Amino acid sequence: MHGGSSRGRRLDGRSRRRDPTAPLSHPRSWVPRLPVRSDGVSCGGVKQSVQVEIAGQTLSIRTDEGPEYVRALADYVDAHLRELAAGKKATFNLSRMALLVAIQIADELFREKDRNRRLRCAVDEHLATVRERLREHRAHIESLVVPSTHEEST
Repeated sequence: MHGGSSRGRRLDGRSRRRDPTAPLSHPRSWVPRLPVRSDGVSCGGVKQSVQVEIAGQTLSIRTDEGPEYVRALADYVDAHLRELAAGKKATFNLSRMALLVAIQIADELFREKDRNRRLRCAVDEHLATVRERLREHRAHIESLVVPSTHEEST
């Protein structure tokens, strides 16, 4: 034990441990400002190497995406690692940190996919309502139009 030490606690006395049932949350600064992706093919469809730095390690990534896009992705991952490492000992376990960041990013991805699915459902429902109302209005307009041959014969 730590003999009354406040280690593992915040200044207000609350535990630093995250409630496992609470959703992961991230500071707004983690929202990536990604450049628009290319059409998936760079000049002539040739892959290029892009140098990025994550957690102080330089990586060369072969990609057919633009270098700005790949660097933005690397900066995003690096920001997650730096945030997670803040306040930790200088000798933190990079592999463990990378796994935790992977879980955080997967959580973001799943939440965005779910949000996208819910938005698509809402749009589909709204579109179905608009189509139904359009059919109703069309039927009403057609009921108001009296054939001219009927009027002439009376």
